[in-house]
Amino acid sequence: MADTKFFDRRIVERNIAKGLIKEAEYKETLKKLPDDEPNAVWVEVETLEAELPEPEETFEEEDEESTVDSTDNSGGADVP
Repeated sequence: MADTKFFDRRIVERNIAKGLIKEAEYKETLKKLPDDEPNAVWVEVETLEAELPEPEETFEEEDEESTVDSTDNSGGADVP
């Protein structure tokens, strides 16, 4: 069996294409993996959204506060 780093799901297709591992070897390795479902934590998006705090300000309020005077040509630098 090849080194397990070759079976990383992010690069396994590339490794098969390069001939570093065989697709049959990869499929056999997947079959041997234990079922980890009992360790899974199931969440619902609605539950997570309900736990989020309300934002302190909106983007619109932030944009209004950060507007620059168009007549100011100093580029934001303090010029005496």
